[in-house]
Amino acid sequence: MLAVVLTGASSGIGLECAKMLLQKGYKVYALSRHATQIESLEHPHCVRLDCDLQDEGQIIKTTDTILTQEKELFALINNAGYGMFGALEEQPIQEARALFETNLFSVGALCSKLLPLLRASAALQASIGLAPKIINVASSAGRSTTLFLGWYHASKYALEAYSDCLRAELLELGVQVVLIEPGAIKTKWDSGLKNALKPKSPYAMELEKTHAYFKKAYEDASPASLVASTIIKALESKQPKTRYLVGKKAHLLVWGKALLPDKIYDWILRKEILK
Repeated sequence: MLAVVLTGASSGIGLECAKMLLQKGYKVYALSRHATQIESLEHPHCVRLDCDLQDEGQIIKTTDTILTQEKELFALINNAGYGMFGALEEQPIQEARALFETNLFSVGALCSKLLPLLRASAALQASIGLAPKIINVASSAGRSTTLFLGWYHASKYALEAYSDCLRAELLELGVQVVLIEPGAIKTKWDSGLKNALKPKSPYAMELEKTHAYFKKAYEDASPASLVASTIIKALESKQPKTRYLVGKKAHLLVWGKALLPDKIYDWILRKEILK
């Protein structure tokens, strides 16, 4: 039975992905702050591990548990992450650091701890035509920008760069690295935005309009199951793509950012959001 480690398994994309993995016969190490409380993950092949990804000590303890139980690992799926809404000028830097701890540094910590086992598993799995994988759930926000999600964009841009470097470093070592880049998805992500609507802020009017725009956008977002099924597709592919854009407006934003001059992109973005 192939073993998979999955973060952010308690809700949204992670929960859908965990259920699909279990249905397909994988052994799942489901990580989240309150994983043991998630009744829908009660399954003989699911090991629920409570782990706060902002706590390096908990990451070490959790990965040590996995390493003592497994001699082979098929994949690490770094799915955990959250957003932060507000003007960059007004957001406390400690909140930005916390965001990066979850969205980026926990990924690095987990990869460093579990890569020796993934590398050791490469030769074993090659005999059945498979390769161990690290699948990082980034975002179309890692290749585009919008208003008042600056620190979130920064964390996802950083995750994209980290993943690109990691993929190149592992090219000859038998471990594949894949990026999943969702657009707007129906999860708790939008409700978790730290709403920084301050009446006296110089950004007050634009913050309010932007918040309303995001709220409306998530009413018509793609389902979390769409991203989960894309993760499974990448996981089971012998030659996966390096990136999978998935969900509404994901391609539009990324292509717009790549093809349009910066000033024109900014103008169109503001016109669309603040209309």
